[in-house]
This record gives sequence, structure tokens and C-alpha cells, in this order.
Amino acid sequence: MRYTLPAILALTAAVAACAPSASGPVPTDRLYTDIDRDGTTITGRYDPATFTSAQVRNMVSSVVCTQPGLTGYAEAAVDGQVRFSVTCSNGNKYGPSAGINFFKTSPTSVNYAATFSANGAIQQTQGTLDI
Repeated sequence: MRYTLPAILALTAAVAACAPSASGPVPTDRLYTDIDRDGTTITGRYDPATFTSAQVRNMVSSVVCTQPGLTGYAEAAVDGQVRFSVTCSNGNKYGPSAGINFFKTSPTSVNYAATFSANGAIQQTQGTLDI
């Protein structure tokens, strides 16, 4: 079966629309992050009753960034949750328009899943991180 570029783009957009996003409220035990189309700005949202700002910075730096290190971290309270924006000092592992979501599994651990596009294919990676 042969697919055209518009069909592939439409499918990619449909799959991305179904994924959790940092643009709206998140469940209490989650941290959602989105990498903007520019490939540099990372936005996210979390519940401050579950995660501290320091934990969030550590999770993003450790999992999303090519090498640990963040620049320009800023956050603001929105509807009882915290929205943030940050950039990795040395780029991110997943490229533009990726989503990386964290799920707290214990007081000291999170699981994460990253969904991204590589070579025209949607891919996902998962892991565990101590916080």
C-alpha cells in the first residue's frame, strides 16, 4: 500500500491530538511536557501537591535534554496547577513537537514515556527515573 505525504501528515496530526498534552489540566500524579515546533522551547504542567519545582527541573533535564542542563526556567500558577517553560542548554533528545509524560509511581520514582517522530515514523521510548 502506498501512502502520500498529506495522508501521513494527517495521521500524525490525528495521533498527536489524542496524546495527553501540557496545554490543559493534568491528573494529580502526572507531569506532561510538550516540545514546541521550534524544537527548543519545552512547556509543561504539573500539580504542586505532587511534584516540587526542583523535581520537575530534574526530570526534564535528565530525561528530555541531550545533556543535563536547563536555561530560562519560568513557571506560573494556573488553576491550582503550575505551568512552566524551559529550554535545554544543549538541545533535546526528541526533536520538535514531541511529548514526554511522567507518572509518579512512588514517593521517589516516576515512569516516563516519550512520543516523537524520527525519520518519518512515530516512535516511543519509556523508562523509570528516581526523583
